[in-house]
Amino acid sequence: MEQCDRKGAILTLFIPPAGNPAPEVQDLVRFGNAYKMVDSTESLWVPTGAQIWNLMEAIAAIKQVKSTSPFYPQAQAYLKDWQTSLKDMVQVKYATLAAGMGQHSTLKLAIAQAKQVPLGHVRRMQAQTLIAYWAEEVQRIEDEPLLVRAKDLAKSGKISDLKLAIAQARQIQLGRALRGSAQDWIATWRDQIEVLEDQPILTQARAFGRQGKLSEAIDAASRIKTKRALYPEAQAAILDWRAEQIRIAQIAQDQPILNQARAMALSGNLRGAIDVASQIGSGRALYYEAQGSIGRWQEELRPPTYLFPEPIPDETLDYTPPENGWDDIDPVANDADDPFSLSPLESSSEEPFSLEEADPDNSSAIDSMPIDEIVPSDETDDPSIYEAPQPAEAAPPTDTDESSVTGYYDQRYYYNQP
Repeated sequence: MEQCDRKGAILTLFIPPAGNPAPEVQDLVRFGNAYKMVDSTESLWVPTGAQIWNLMEAIAAIKQVKSTSPFYPQAQAYLKDWQTSLKDMVQVKYATLAAGMGQHSTLKLAIAQAKQVPLGHVRRMQAQTLIAYWAEEVQRIEDEPLLVRAKDLAKSGKISDLKLAIAQARQIQLGRALRGSAQDWIATWRDQIEVLEDQPILTQARAFGRQGKLSEAIDAASRIKTKRALYPEAQAAILDWRAEQIRIAQIAQDQPILNQARAMALSGNLRGAIDVASQIGSGRALYYEAQGSIGRWQEELRPPTYLFPEPIPDETLDYTPPENGWDDIDPVANDADDPFSLSPLESSSEEPFSLEEADPDNSSAIDSMPIDEIVPSDETDDPSIYEAPQPAEAAPPTDTDESSVTGYYDQRYYYNQP
């Protein structure tokens, strides 16, 4: 205790003494028990019944310290402080119970009870906090009827009733609990009055704007003064009408230029039309329309472009001619290692076509007949009877790739050679 280590001393005091302790030790234990109970009563808000009971037990315990004990002077000092704290705690508790009823009179009584806690006492700050809270509750109870009456008046939406509602809400004085809420409602009702007063003006201005009377529309909307509820809306409409005036003026200036350019284009003077239409600068009302016409005329001035498709290379014809020319090539040479061999015996199972097989009786006559006699004359009604029979084409082999089909037709060519 002499080193001001309270918690350590309290923990030491709670160690059960062995055997029959001395009177001084018993007083020290009582002192420690009482101090621990008082420590549990600390609170910054409403005290509870358990806290009051613990404080009463601590006072009873410390009173047992005998006057002959060396701890008696210190116990008496703590006893006086604890008795004062108990009185203040009970006072605040009574005030809290009264305020809990929520009535105007009980709140007033609670404030009066809490004010009895003297300055400088431990519970004074706690009492002041509760007093401020209860005072606001009292003000709400007193001013709520005024605000309710004002809201009822404003429900009709008439200008006269709205003005009465504002006057009613203004009775709530500055610094009262409902002052902020009243001011919010006053601002809302004031805006409603301004809208009702200025809406006909803005409606008339919009009517002028739809009729094309832009100057009259601007003058009418300008009558709505600044800080009025419809002032931002009126100013936005005025900006639109002024922009429309500028657009109309630009069209009046640039439309003859564009008409002149189109007339020159119709007469065939496209370059002159482009030069004239280019006088309409960027940002003008007819700028994009002029640029669209210029683009079409420039397209007409460009010479036509002919696009020829590139030849598609044929991979089947990708070969290199022999060094000595084609005269030394044997068309019927049989190359066993060449899958595309031109040998008729290996590439086809059918025998070559011959005229003897087709018509053995007339084949010799046809072979000995002059060419002039084979060609039909103009007097012949049916020239087909003079046509030499054509050899039947053998069907290309199935299940073959492109190279084998190509080889088949090459072989057919060589079969028909004399």
